[in-house]
Amino acid sequence: MLGAGEFIYKNDFIYSRKRSNMRNMNVNYSASAVYALFLLGKEFNRQDFIAKSNEIAHDLEDWFTENEHFLYGEGPEVKKKTKNGCLPVDLLYNVEESLPNLALYAIHSDDKKLLNLVTSSILTHLEFMLPDGAWDNSWGTRSFKWTYWGGRTSDGFMAGFYALADNNPVLLEAIARNLNLLKQSTSRGILQGGAHYVSCHQESCIHHTFGHAKTLASFLSNEDVSLKTYKPQSLPRDMEYGMKFFKDIRTWLIAVGDWRATVTGYDAEYKVKGTHPMGGVLSLLWHKNTGPLFAAGMNSYSLIEAPNMQADNQKYKMASTPRIEYIQNDTLYSNMDDLNAQINCSKTEKGYTFNVQTHLTDKNQNFSRFGEQMIDMKYIFTKEHVSVQCQLPSIIKNEPVCLMLPLIADVSDSETMISPYQMQIQKEKATIMIRTNMPLNISPTNNGRILNLVPGFAFIPVKCSADKDGIIEAIISVH
Repeated sequence: MLGAGEFIYKNDFIYSRKRSNMRNMNVNYSASAVYALFLLGKEFNRQDFIAKSNEIAHDLEDWFTENEHFLYGEGPEVKKKTKNGCLPVDLLYNVEESLPNLALYAIHSDDKKLLNLVTSSILTHLEFMLPDGAWDNSWGTRSFKWTYWGGRTSDGFMAGFYALADNNPVLLEAIARNLNLLKQSTSRGILQGGAHYVSCHQESCIHHTFGHAKTLASFLSNEDVSLKTYKPQSLPRDMEYGMKFFKDIRTWLIAVGDWRATVTGYDAEYKVKGTHPMGGVLSLLWHKNTGPLFAAGMNSYSLIEAPNMQADNQKYKMASTPRIEYIQNDTLYSNMDDLNAQINCSKTEKGYTFNVQTHLTDKNQNFSRFGEQMIDMKYIFTKEHVSVQCQLPSIIKNEPVCLMLPLIADVSDSETMISPYQMQIQKEKATIMIRTNMPLNISPTNNGRILNLVPGFAFIPVKCSADKDGIIEAIISVH
């Protein structure tokens, strides 16, 4: 252990937030080094370790966003704001590594200023926990490691959240719900990389298991730990609050009736193109009786971190993000990578409506042959249904531009075409119904489904074309 401390202490390029003429490492290295050096300093009476830990912690106070206190720094342009005022934030590295480690450091070092800041940040991040205990990282810079229940290579949040639970009992609720989801996601003693890995015969990496087992062991080592007697609490997304806007990540959360949804125009990119969705997409749609209907993964699946990701060997593959798309010379153009989308949200008598003006671009933000032609998209949320509408401009309306809706469905779920315009998916506890204004089609699949490895759901690729006026409409309801 002392040798590990020496390694961290002597290699400050790993965790320093003061590097010049080169990018700082991702912020989770710094946050984790803070707690590691502090503990080792106490254990081996190394005041130099403790002094370095305090120094890094002080530096990190400047790495929280202005409005909602998201910890940022998970990306290459760590200090440069985007056109829309965003900085690189990843929900899962924050909640499953950085923030828990900073919380434990702040408690043990009695750093009240940092503790208040970290607590505020954790409560902001908690807004993105779904009622089933999942983390909604459909928008984060490193969402290519999202597994729905957490992150592929991050450790978990239980120990750090538990340390703050005396003053914030809602954190116990978060722990209990996520633990239940982890149980559901475990098969043959291995934590699976996605909810549908087993049913789709996809092997899972063991990294998820030992990474999260480590944090669970730390959590369970507390002498007074018990989730049997705690008083149940409501999570933020349990409540039907309407709409919340998070300015620092240009993302909206919707809670209307039993629907929970995320719409994002977050434009802070990672080291490569084609990672998380942008462009005003509906990155997540969830219902109380079905769980997730849409869950956006990578725009273009690639092994950004090959040792920490799995190869996709399916014949048919595609993004799991609802989108407008066009294929030109075998290149996909869609709204998923649009950095210039205009997004407006308004309250209506029955719910909320998003008006999005977006463009067709490839993953490198090159326009299609239609140039900067704007496409109008609309998302309408009411208690009864969710509607996705598109209006194609006259120059495009007769072209093969379509709306892709990758509806999540496990292999055991059954789908039925009620008519050329209507399809239902029978889930365990409810039925999903989709109605379109033009005959809908199903794109080619692998035995009826496409498995998206991030975040690990199988889906039915529903394809909707425009009518003679360039209008596409799909209405989704749950019964």
